[in-house]
Amino acid sequence: MKSGAERGNEVTASGSEAVAVGGDAENVVIGDHSTLIVHQARPRVRRSAVLAGVAALVVVGAGVGWLVLGDRKPAEVPIAAVWPARLTACDQTSRAAMPRGGADIGALDLGFDNDPRNSAASLGAASWKAGLLTVSVSAVDEPVTVTRLRPVIRRVDTPPYAWTLSHPSGCGGNNPPVFPELDLDTGKLKVKKPDGSWVEVGTAVDGITGTLVEKGGTQLVFLKVLSCEASYEWSLEVGYVVGGVDRTTSLGPFRSAGKLDGVPAYQLGPRSDGPGRVLVPLDPGKDSVDPCAVTA
Repeated sequence: MKSGAERGNEVTASGSEAVAVGGDAENVVIGDHSTLIVHQARPRVRRSAVLAGVAALVVVGAGVGWLVLGDRKPAEVPIAAVWPARLTACDQTSRAAMPRGGADIGALDLGFDNDPRNSAASLGAASWKAGLLTVSVSAVDEPVTVTRLRPVIRRVDTPPYAWTLSHPSGCGGNNPPVFPELDLDTGKLKVKKPDGSWVEVGTAVDGITGTLVEKGGTQLVFLKVLSCEASYEWSLEVGYVVGGVDRTTSLGPFRSAGKLDGVPAYQLGPRSDGPGRVLVPLDPGKDSVDPCAVTA
């Protein structure tokens, strides 16, 4: 494991964010806080890959048999995703939208143990306009290299929605970090160059793909996901190489909503009578900061 430093989109599990995985749904833990929003999938291994057992043809008397030289199971590579809010209260990007007939917004726990936007997603909410996908890739048995990110996107009809929730307040200090973007309206991945311009990329993303994760280490990948014009159901295929074998794990499906005119909108705000948070009503269908109108 590397020393806890963050380089681009890579940090170690010993840093401020750590993802505990080991099933279809597990707790994501930061210090003493946890939230149950983990999606995990089994990897697909290309048929050309080496089989798990290694065998050799030997002659036994007058017959021919197979001698198993080893029972080498495929290396374990837990890959999990947290959606739609980053595992920190400083996330200003993510918004949630609950379909009509889902949980009432008053049922959300507004305490600091969990992010209410992730809690909403666990109850069936989609992202609204913007969400932040956090992917963890853990090298348990052998080093791992992420080789490609491929979104699979399907446009869907927008169902009636009951409410939206945003959280405009960060943690102060510097500007919020800039992550690679997945624009669901265009189906393209984009990265911001040092000169401030945005460029479209294929399945290889600088700072994410091609980085070796040493045995025992974890790579965290952050993608800002935008859905400004329509609603979508989508997944992310993560390609990686471990032990010389090319694999693919599909994360999702996730849901994202675009324009929601007239839908009751709320944002998280501080309590005026002491510690805690409250729901602050906004104009229907509006947001204090529209992520679809911000280009920087």
